Amino acid sequence: MNFSIETFGLDSSLIVDSSLSDQWEALDEYFPYPWTAEGWRDLYQQWDRHLVLHILESQKIIGLVLYGFNSDETAHLYKIVVNPLYRKRGYAGMLLERSIEYLKSKSCKSVFLEVEDTNVAAHKLYLKYHFENLHFARHFYGQNRHAYKMMLSIS
Repeated sequence: MNFSIETFGLDSSLIVDSSLSDQWEALDEYFPYPWTAEGWRDLYQQWDRHLVLHILESQKIIGLVLYGFNSDETAHLYKIVVNPLYRKRGYAGMLLERSIEYLKSKSCKSVFLEVEDTNVAAHKLYLKYHFENLHFARHFYGQNRHAYKMMLSIS
């Protein structure tokens, strides 16, 4: 398995060019509810408050994890997405593990997220990495679309 993980945002010196952002946005189409172009534009305008790690295989981005920061000590995990052709190979876990290590190195104390209750695979992944269920939010994503609100303490 030949791959690499790159980090963008916060104090990273790596630059996001249009080719890179196009690949991220294309990969996001595999997410159950992809962001709009406006959502991605907002991300790029507030780049210093976000973190993206992605996995490259043969110069192609096959997965990414995206965080936002509400404070210096709290990260909000927005999404993990892996191209369906590369799923069930441990890439989502690798992204989660590496990103948590990175957040720890930046003195982040906790990570929170929301995951739709029907996304069983993602919920199991978060539990495996010691996220705790805080609350079951009914209709969080809309009518009859519920979510688990979860948190991980990493201090």
